[in-house]
Amino acid sequence: MCRLTLSQEDKEVRDWLIEECASIGCEVKVDQMGNIFAVQAGTVKCRKPIAMGSHLDTQPAGRVHLDTMCLLMLSFNQEVDTMEF
Repeated sequence: MCRLTLSQEDKEVRDWLIEECASIGCEVKVDQMGNIFAVQAGTVKCRKPIAMGSHLDTQPAGRVHLDTMCLLMLSFNQEVDTMEF
């Protein structure tokens, strides 16, 4: 896999992430540097927020893999609907 920053593949995966986050109800913002922020507000205001981060791009000769944090985020999103925040 080779998904360099500012490549067509990078644009496609960034568009995919924005769509996925919006589809589960996140408010999505992209800053001037291209960082994507997806926020899903909780319903229990006394609980502390959870923050996660990941990279979507690779190095020029990157191995075929999915970022561990990305996999955790996708798994976590599968459980969000059954949790009370």
